[in-house]
Amino acid sequence: MNRKLIRIMSLCLLCTMLFGFAGCALPFLPGTPTEPPTEPPTEPPIELTQQTVNVLSNTETAFRILGRTYERDSGLACDLSCTGIEFTALCEGDIYLSVRATAKAYLTVYIDGERSEDRVSVSPDLPVARIADDLDYGEHTIMVVNQSQFPFATLILDDIILTGELQEKPADRELFIEFYGDSIVHGSNVYKGGTSVESSDATCAFAWLAAQQLGADCNLIGRGGLGLVKSKLSFNMLDIYDLSGSITLKDVPKYDFARKPDAVVIRLGDNDYLNGGLAETPGVYADGVKQFIGLLREKYGAEVPIVWTYGHNDSGQDFWDVTKATLDALKAEGDDQLHYCKVSVAYCPKSEGGDGLHPDVKRAKVMGQEVADFLATLLK
Repeated sequence: MNRKLIRIMSLCLLCTMLFGFAGCALPFLPGTPTEPPTEPPTEPPIELTQQTVNVLSNTETAFRILGRTYERDSGLACDLSCTGIEFTALCEGDIYLSVRATAKAYLTVYIDGERSEDRVSVSPDLPVARIADDLDYGEHTIMVVNQSQFPFATLILDDIILTGELQEKPADRELFIEFYGDSIVHGSNVYKGGTSVESSDATCAFAWLAAQQLGADCNLIGRGGLGLVKSKLSFNMLDIYDLSGSITLKDVPKYDFARKPDAVVIRLGDNDYLNGGLAETPGVYADGVKQFIGLLREKYGAEVPIVWTYGHNDSGQDFWDVTKATLDALKAEGDDQLHYCKVSVAYCPKSEGGDGLHPDVKRAKVMGQEVADFLATLLK
């Protein structure tokens, strides 16, 4: 056998050893080039069109309602502070909200969980407000909240205008807290300069901040200047606690109390104290405390914790003494879900630009954290 034939046979044997028999898979060898993985074909973005979506007609499917609202004049009435809507949309560009406002008011907007730096102004002369601008193509969750109080303005939300499509209605948050109170709950003068629609913001007050810290839904009931039984107003908390909106409007429906809160927080007594409600008839105030607790127990039962905050103002110690004595008497009678939460003295002094009656944003944040910490421990 000549040398050429031997070489050919040796080469064939080597190929057989390397590649195996016919039908066997090719083994991976170091340095062997591999084919790049095949990428699944990318679907082109959905072509989005501009549309106008009515809020009230889509509260069952697309818009989650925040706070106590009701239907008025074919729209969603948001009289109370921290009422509004939340929705998710596949969209891009700008989003607008049409609003009927009785006077100038402000909205707070959250986009994908982040609070927008600028608040949004609405008024009779500005019926359409831009609530988001230049959004990238994609799915976004928007929350729009009324930060003003009903003495300044009441709102009716009508339509959302967007380039895109609304998605499934966002789910309620697991926790739910109700706050009943006065100007401290509703953010009067948190921006200083004297109480006005410009200087007030309920979404910078301790109640809203505590709820957000806990990841909770919340209702705010009340307004600045409100007393439990006495103030300069023609009504008190006992007159409005069960309403869905402003007592100053006609035919405001009662609240249904369908969603039971995980806790109720009360911040009241200052205006009773400032308007002589204790000095003249301390027994009336104590009876008011007892009556209010009884009304809440009728609505929500004995197991819901009720927390009364105190410590806001050293000059009001006497009204807290009466409040605590009344609550202690109710506890002695068997109500073991009454609690007290002390917070820091929160009034911004005139030397710092405040009015000596209300907290500024910095102090409201401290109060909010203290209340959130207290509730987090209570609700474990």
